[in-house]
Amino acid sequence: MSAPPVDAALRDRVATMVSTATDGEVTTEEILTGGGSLAALGVGSLAVLRLVDALDDELGVQLDLDTPGTHFDDFDDLVRTVQERAVADDLVRTAQERAVADDLGGTVQERAVRDD
Repeated sequence: MSAPPVDAALRDRVATMVSTATDGEVTTEEILTGGGSLAALGVGSLAVLRLVDALDDELGVQLDLDTPGTHFDDFDDLVRTVQERAVADDLVRTAQERAVADDLGGTVQERAVRDD
């Protein structure tokens, strides 16, 4: 089974975030064209920590360096992980919002329909 396609806009955004995390020592262009190993491109451990913080701050995606299956070295694997986590987080938020709406007697739209 092949990996799901990577969203191009997300790939560009994460490449920019990686470049920022390295203080520009590795350019967005190098990351996008070089692909593969971030370490081979010169992305060090401090930059990875900065990147993890940026992913959380900017995209709301929390990644744990110690979680098995979380890939940080291969750029496209990293983007795929961010993409999958973002989708999973959206599903959780949607489920939580539905639960809150149910507790409040339905969404505003549902209550408006009932009131008519």
